[in-house]
Amino acid sequence: MAEFYIGYNPKAPPGVGKHLKRVIILLAALVLLLAWVLASQQRGFAGSTYEYAEETTISGFLSDYPVPSIHYYQNVKLDQMPVLQTIPLVKFGKIGGQGLTELWKQNLGTWVSVKGHLIYYDGKTLLEVNDPQNMQSAVRPAGIPEWTQISPANVQYEQTKFVGEIVDAKCYFGVMKPGWGKPHRSCAIRCISGGIPAVLKVRDKLDRVNYHLMIMKEGTAKDLAARIGETVEVNGFLQQSGDWSVLTINNEQDVVPLTWSELDFSNNLTLCY
Repeated sequence: MAEFYIGYNPKAPPGVGKHLKRVIILLAALVLLLAWVLASQQRGFAGSTYEYAEETTISGFLSDYPVPSIHYYQNVKLDQMPVLQTIPLVKFGKIGGQGLTELWKQNLGTWVSVKGHLIYYDGKTLLEVNDPQNMQSAVRPAGIPEWTQISPANVQYEQTKFVGEIVDAKCYFGVMKPGWGKPHRSCAIRCISGGIPAVLKVRDKLDRVNYHLMIMKEGTAKDLAARIGETVEVNGFLQQSGDWSVLTINNEQDVVPLTWSELDFSNNLTLCY
């Protein structure tokens, strides 16, 4: 005869109790499994660093090419060939460093010391300068060539084509974790519109990631707003500035959005149209 449970009884019948225990255990296991699946699908924090509570002094050549930057030499005090590193300058918030180099115009191409907060990830470094008074003229160390000898003005351009995603340098390399993809698109649009350098993130067939600073001959980075956070094909001219490669494009017409059907994700190459 089937068991019948009456609610006001202090204890359920043995058969009903065992069945409820099995259901509760199964539901608990399903909840834990669902929680694990959802957590495993979330993006992890990037290994980037934003030293917002610590100031660092960087000494190097001040330049507005390819973007407002400090061109810094590593291994200056070591018995090795100095290595040139380009460190883009930004200000607090969603503001690029153009105002800094305009204020420091008389110091362009000279050796200076600048104090700010370092932002770095994946071999790339930026410096956030909040106070323009944190720049001081400095003496170029012995053994370092003059700026005119390392200026990229005479470097040959190489025309090339890439498929990748446009990100803003500040958030991607440290301030936001992560700072890429469509969820970050609105923030990246505001950053790039405010003068933060635009960077093309490219992944090659060997799953290596390369970064190219984007420079426009016509218009401003604001014109790229509709292409940020999307997979795009970019046609431009490539050259090197320190540890950064610089991708110069004519205008926003050189940035072409790609649809899912136009991409072959098995080898990261564009399919034929």
